[in-house]
Amino acid sequence: MKPVVLLDFWASPFGQRCRIALAEKGVEYEYREEDIMGNKSSLLLESNPVYKKVPVLIHDGKPVCESLIIIQYIDEVWPDRAPLLPADPYARSQARFWADFVDKKVRPPYADAFHEFDCSPLRITTNPRNLFLFIDKQILDSFAHCLICSSCKNNCAEPVCSQHPLTLFFMYQFNECGTRLWQLKGEAQAAAKEEFIEILKLLEGELGDKKYFGGDAFGFVDDTLVPFVSWFYTYETCAGFSIEEAAPNVVAWGKRCMERESVANALSDPHKIYETV
Repeated sequence: MKPVVLLDFWASPFGQRCRIALAEKGVEYEYREEDIMGNKSSLLLESNPVYKKVPVLIHDGKPVCESLIIIQYIDEVWPDRAPLLPADPYARSQARFWADFVDKKVRPPYADAFHEFDCSPLRITTNPRNLFLFIDKQILDSFAHCLICSSCKNNCAEPVCSQHPLTLFFMYQFNECGTRLWQLKGEAQAAAKEEFIEILKLLEGELGDKKYFGGDAFGFVDDTLVPFVSWFYTYETCAGFSIEEAAPNVVAWGKRCMERESVANALSDPHKIYETV
C-alpha cells in the first residue's frame, strides 16, 4: 500500500474535493473505489468506524475523515505547493466560513444512506435489502413518486429499490436544495428553485469579479464548491431555468475551474449525472 491512499466513490463530490486537493499539490496516491451501497471494505469500516463513509484519506497508515478536514490536512502536510488556505488569519477564517456555507447549503444532512440515524422527518435503515423511507405525509405527497425506481423489473415492494444503488447515492449524497429541483414538481419545485437561486446569488455576491473565491489563486472555497458544478445541467434541465442568468459570475468561475487539470480529471460528466438520476 502506498503512503497515501484515498478511499472514495467515483461520483462523490466530497471525494472529488480530496482528489482535486491532492492533484493541486502533486501528491501521488492510491485510489481505492468503495462499494458504498453494498459491501464496504473492512479497511473503510476500520478507518472510519464512526460514520463508515467515504472519503477517507490514509496517510502513513493513519486515517483522516470528512472532506473539509481532509483538504485542510492535505494543505498543512504539503504546504510547499499550491496553498489552498490563505496565510492571513482573517482571510483564512473567511474561507472557512464560505466552505462551511457550501457544506450546509450544498449538501444534505443525511450524507450516507447506509449509516443509520434519525433525521426527522426522514429515517434511513442500514439494511440494503430493506431500505425503507419513513417520510411524513406532506413530503410523501410531494415526491414519493420519484422515490420508486422506475427501472426495477422485479416489482419491488420497497419504496426505494436497493438494486439501483446509484439512484440512492445521488438522492442522499448531493445538494439538498438542488436535489429537490429534480425530485419535486409544481409549487414545491418552484419553491426549491427560488431557494436555490438565492443560494447562488449569495455565492455570486461573494465571488464578485474575482477570478476565484479567494482572489487570483484557486483555493479552499473553490475546491469545496466546484464538484457541484457538474450538477448544474441536471438542475437546469429538470427545473427549467438558467443558472447562468441567475449567477453569471458563478458559471464563468465554474468554467475557469474546469480548465484546471485537477478539476477536469476529478469531476463527473454532467450528462452522465443527468442520465443517472
